[in-house]
Amino acid sequence: MKKAVVMTAALAALAALLVGCGKEKNSTKAKSYTYRTVLATPKTWSPTDWQMNEENYILTFTSSPLYDYIPNENQDGYEVVPDMAVALPEDVTAEYAGNEKYGVPADATEGWAWKIQIRKDMKWDNGEAINVDDFIYSAQQLLNPEMKNYRASNLYAENVPLANARAYYSGSVAYDDILTASGYADVKDEDMWTSITLPVKFFDDSAESYGGENEKYAEKWKDGDVDLWARLKEIAGEHTYFPLTDEVKGIYQKVSAAFGDKNPEAYKEWCFSRTEGKATPWEDVGFIRNDDYTFTVVLTKSLSPFMFLYHSEDFILVRKDLYEANKQAAGDIIKSSYGTDVAKSASYGPYKVVDYQGDKSMKLERNDNWYGYYDGKHDYKGKITAYEFQFLTDHNTVLNMFLQGNLDDSALSVTDMDKYGNSEYRVDTPESYTYKFSFNIDRKSLEKENTAGVNHSIIANINFRHAISLSLDRQKWIETVAPASSAGYGLINYAYVAVPETGMLYRDTPQAKAALTEFYGAKSIDDITGYDLASAREYFQKAYDEEVSAGRLSAGDKIQIDIHQYAGDEAYQRRTTFLQDSINKATEGTSLEGKISVKHVVDQNYYDNMKTGNVDVAITAWGGAGFNPYGILWCYATNDAKNEYGFDPYTETCTVNLSGKDITKSYNAWYEALTNGEYSTAESDVKNTILAACEKGLLSYYNMIPIQYLNSCALISQRTKRYSDHYINELVSNPMQTLLMTELTMDDDEWAAYCKEQNNQLNY
Repeated sequence: MKKAVVMTAALAALAALLVGCGKEKNSTKAKSYTYRTVLATPKTWSPTDWQMNEENYILTFTSSPLYDYIPNENQDGYEVVPDMAVALPEDVTAEYAGNEKYGVPADATEGWAWKIQIRKDMKWDNGEAINVDDFIYSAQQLLNPEMKNYRASNLYAENVPLANARAYYSGSVAYDDILTASGYADVKDEDMWTSITLPVKFFDDSAESYGGENEKYAEKWKDGDVDLWARLKEIAGEHTYFPLTDEVKGIYQKVSAAFGDKNPEAYKEWCFSRTEGKATPWEDVGFIRNDDYTFTVVLTKSLSPFMFLYHSEDFILVRKDLYEANKQAAGDIIKSSYGTDVAKSASYGPYKVVDYQGDKSMKLERNDNWYGYYDGKHDYKGKITAYEFQFLTDHNTVLNMFLQGNLDDSALSVTDMDKYGNSEYRVDTPESYTYKFSFNIDRKSLEKENTAGVNHSIIANINFRHAISLSLDRQKWIETVAPASSAGYGLINYAYVAVPETGMLYRDTPQAKAALTEFYGAKSIDDITGYDLASAREYFQKAYDEEVSAGRLSAGDKIQIDIHQYAGDEAYQRRTTFLQDSINKATEGTSLEGKISVKHVVDQNYYDNMKTGNVDVAITAWGGAGFNPYGILWCYATNDAKNEYGFDPYTETCTVNLSGKDITKSYNAWYEALTNGEYSTAESDVKNTILAACEKGLLSYYNMIPIQYLNSCALISQRTKRYSDHYINELVSNPMQTLLMTELTMDDDEWAAYCKEQNNQLNY
């Protein structure tokens, strides 16, 4: 489910790239059309290791998909066209039904095996030919057990899980988390292994990310004069995995407590079990070479034709000579620095990287060996001769450069709307991201923040959080904080398509409508506001009375809520002020009147800090994978993704009524059942029933309170011509796709002359 991406500040900048294309103008090769925009700095654009969207963004230009999505003739939907493939995939499940080697059920009839024929005219940017062997090598490297590549799970667990791929990826030695969905595995301490460079359950990230070399966490690794991090690194040496010793166990216990977890078994969450066995050979993996230009993939589950096409982008390519040449040892594993510099990059798409200044900029130019420039089938993209990306984050700098004609787009902030809100060059685009208030609900970690006369731990009281939800006038939020967006009431917004064949949105399904109307007590979707001051006051008073009665709050105590945000500028302060004003109004006449203060904390690492219980509340967002609303449950039902500390999706349960029978599972188990298990191929009505029940259940904890469905708002330059004058859907109107289909009506020289005539102060 790594198509889903957390909305970081970097991604927010990326979301502003709302541009498109129209019909191609007559031009000569001598003319240059350079599109200039901003991007967060990519660490890598390796197909096997990219993580954040800005990194995948580069791959959109330097690669080609097997199948592409383009606007249909009426521009009210999409059509799928073969790109690297020559035809739509052929379902060959019947040929593998009952195949014991691949584990295909004997009664399987569709969706388990797919045959794909590829083009014969594909080349790398250096002119070398591409055939099936490139696809096989690339899949082998993605799953290479010696490399532990970040994107490997796309082919063994998530999107297109190949038969036996997980076993191949594990190699001869498999390491599994001690902490599982059902609790701690029964493994003796002396049989446990650990790692500081690979993700562990304690952090849902590597210990290295939270290590003592990180200034924020340095004090947590100090035991008197002893530097525990330095000692742990010394013990680990160059090893990726190393045994748990009594000394290491002691370090983990001390550091776990410093991070707020005094559980005597917390050290187990840093550890793995180790199982030795026979390595699975590549020949057993469900990736079959039929001939030089045809291959078949056999999966561990059935996928519908749409979902197979949707996830087929995960069949990525890396160029063998470069990938191998840049491999090097990294502890006990091997990594390749492929895709980290110009000399280490290869392209099989319309553009190639020609310049990269790691702290400043990147430039892409046309890859003249791309087949799409010659086949007469790709005139909808590739009209720009070059793209220049500036690695900038300051909004005022970006806007000023745009107004001078030095950039071709700029995001608009709420403070820009008075001046540019009615501009004919303004473009709004619905995004799949839902913004929400994410609360720490773990009382123990909150109590550590309590000081004499100042209380934080009341946040753990569900009635207190319920009161906050009722105090939020979401329409007012939109007017004052995010005027281009929409009020948000659910965890999943209107960008998600539940039935791809018809285009039905998840939010428009009867199940999704019922979930929200029942949760908010409204007669219809249109009646939902989520705003009820009278009820908010009742819940604030109830929370106060409960905390005082339990001896956890004194009558004279003040309440402090620390809200962590990326920056301290006016746009972020506006959010803090809104929350403070909402609470003030809703506590009038209660015992909490005038006692609650919302403190703005600037914290550029608040996503990380939330995972360790060091944040009271933050505004977070999840989105992506707009045609897979069931998979987006990953964001809320796994420890890998959830932002709300103190909530355990592996133990908290949800009951769903299916065919008159109540079925109870943990939220994580429902996620697994929907995406990889018994309901992964169920009818959409069944899947919508499960998802809606889980969404309603998750909302009932009031630890994630939706506030806004994101719409991006930007200005496009006066020479930019979009491919459509309206938003269609995520497949063809996402920032990555639309920028590939952009047209510029003036070449670079004409644009420079035009801007000069305007004294480089353009009027928008």
